[in-house]
Amino acid sequence: MTDHLDVRYGFYGLGLCCFGLGLLHLLGEGEGIGTLLEAILISSLSLIVFYTGYQLPTRSLSAHGQRRALGLSLAMTVSFALLALAVWLVWLLEGKQIELTFLLSFAASLGAAVGTRGSLSKVESQEQLEQAEELSTLLEINQRVLRHNLRNDLSVAFGYLDKIESTTDRDDIQDDCHIIRTRLNALDQTSERARQIVSIWERETTRTFDLVSLLKEQIAAFRETHPDTDVTLSVLPNRREHRS
Repeated sequence: MTDHLDVRYGFYGLGLCCFGLGLLHLLGEGEGIGTLLEAILISSLSLIVFYTGYQLPTRSLSAHGQRRALGLSLAMTVSFALLALAVWLVWLLEGKQIELTFLLSFAASLGAAVGTRGSLSKVESQEQLEQAEELSTLLEINQRVLRHNLRNDLSVAFGYLDKIESTTDRDDIQDDCHIIRTRLNALDQTSERARQIVSIWERETTRTFDLVSLLKEQIAAFRETHPDTDVTLSVLPNRREHRS
């Protein structure tokens, strides 16, 4: 929540600067309908910036993405102002007398309006693309694991089914059925894990996990069931992983 508020205040501050430029232009250039219209034009652009800040929490952006969007907006504002200054200098060299204050104020406000809307959409699209690529990679890995487990467990199940067909001992049949059921339950659990992995990306909430602790728990459980297998873990001690 704090990150949302901090970045929103940045957008609000930028909008306030745009509104202030329009007000300063009105006060500095004196009376006249033309000056009033110019001030209204400059100040009206600040509404777009204010709206962007207000809308920020509803956009699917990470805290880093929000700060990046604000930085791009500021860069766009400065770029438009510098471009206006360059145009004014060219006109000045050509002998044209153009009002600098209005040109700079309007260009900066226009840059802020265009920058806030454009940068927000740009960063949001990039983050969505990155998430889609990560999900695609995750699903590909999960598909390989599922296909491997499916092939192995079905081979075992079919093998015991063949054994059941050729035996008449009821106790052996019960043992074989138990093994088959265990293998099929393992397949069901694997498919459920695949569903959970996909559902994580569909959630709007964010949860943070201690990745090291989770890995240690899984390795400890694996060592209990496979005591003859050597498993080592090498990660950064403070490494944490979470969905952004």
